[in-house]
Amino acid sequence: MTLDLDSSDTEVYGRLKEGAAFNHRGQRSYDSQLATWAERRRVLAAELRSGNLTEHPTAVKVLRRALKALPATHGRVRARMDSGFESVATFKELRRQGVGFTCSLHRTPALHRLRLEIASRAWRPALLMPRAEIAEMDTCYRRSYVHTERQDCVMTIRQRSMLMNGPLNSNSSH
Repeated sequence: MTLDLDSSDTEVYGRLKEGAAFNHRGQRSYDSQLATWAERRRVLAAELRSGNLTEHPTAVKVLRRALKALPATHGRVRARMDSGFESVATFKELRRQGVGFTCSLHRTPALHRLRLEIASRAWRPALLMPRAEIAEMDTCYRRSYVHTERQDCVMTIRQRSMLMNGPLNSNSSH
């Protein structure tokens, strides 16, 4: 079964919204954290945080509550999460619970340098993603700037922009 861990800014209106704060885009908001059972489209756990928080202390709580909400017969759990759940504490908890996972990492200069190390022959077309390619590092690595304490592999996606390659359909009039 797949556990989806997502965070999203939820814009609110009115100055008296308790706990709301201005996010990085200048919107008064909450940071909504959700854990859903992807195959069943069922919310298992949620947390509403202040919109200006950058740390993720509640991510582990949301993860633990979601895992407890699963039936005993759920089978193997895999998690996929956005960068709102990217933290060493979350990764450690997933490993402790025996959950395999993928995470979209924040785009940092160090991660960009790592992507540039991937040989051009390693890139291949990504399924169901027009103009996108996917690659995996030839070897696993151990670098502190991607928040790991053990060897992990990196898989990355790159997408060609329409400005570089032109429109998908060369017969298009726009």
